[in-house]
Amino acid sequence: MKKTRRVRHEKLKYLAKLALSVLMGVFGSFLISESALRVMNISYPVFHGFDPVRGRALEPGMEGWFR
Repeated sequence: MKKTRRVRHEKLKYLAKLALSVLMGVFGSFLISESALRVMNISYPVFHGFDPVRGRALEPGMEGWFR
């Protein structure tokens, strides 16, 4: 009985380490890709700005495509 519990415990520890390493890999790749986009200055265009009366308004003279 104790051996079975130990085996289950070891298997759960292994799966937890595996899940943690996968999550860390996904998070790390997200950080690297986000940093690369910021360094290359790639971002979505901002067509709206603050307006004291309406709160939000289109920026004058802004042009572009947003997909």
